[in-house]
Amino acid sequence: MPNYTVQADVVDITSDTPLATDAFWVDTNVWYWQTYSRASMRPPRMQPKPWQVTNYPGYLQKCVIAGSALHWIGLSLSELGRLIEDGEKEIAESAGVIPPRTSSKTFRHDFPNERSGVVTEIENAWAAIETIATPLHLFVDQPFVTRALVGFRTSALDAYDQFCRLALQHHGITQVLSDDGDFCTVPGITVFTANRGVIAAATTQGKLLVR
Repeated sequence: MPNYTVQADVVDITSDTPLATDAFWVDTNVWYWQTYSRASMRPPRMQPKPWQVTNYPGYLQKCVIAGSALHWIGLSLSELGRLIEDGEKEIAESAGVIPPRTSSKTFRHDFPNERSGVVTEIENAWAAIETIATPLHLFVDQPFVTRALVGFRTSALDAYDQFCRLALQHHGITQVLSDDGDFCTVPGITVFTANRGVIAAATTQGKLLVR
């Protein structure tokens, strides 16, 4: 378990009720568990944890009922598509349809029939996202990339999440719905999560927020 230095406020979604005034950016991992219909068919080592497939979809449903604003950014499609493709490849491997440890490129080019479900899963997932959430636009130009590079010095985020952080900052979004513990290192935001490690660290460090 990582030793998180928590700089964000943290809300435990298992005991929180979303509000009509909330405006969340929803991280790719949450969209994945909400929209990928075959996530539970992945090999045991890659299957989601129980709270991931129950707490996050359940909280999203509460958000929709409450009228909370939900947002995505275009970059999410690239990460979601990769996760779904990896899932479909692993399912095909575990079923013995393709050889074990098949590379992604080999899966794409040598097994078109076995890969046929990838595009359908991605299209269905994205259509589901667009029915309940709206986009946050971003323009990835050279100044944007420079600001992302600076962000590596101030928060423990990877490059993809640095871009997401800047998009949220640009649009004034401070509420993040995510299972990714890295976001708890970002000051000035509130992370809504069911990640037990993040919640424990936030509790110990006085950063757990009860609304």
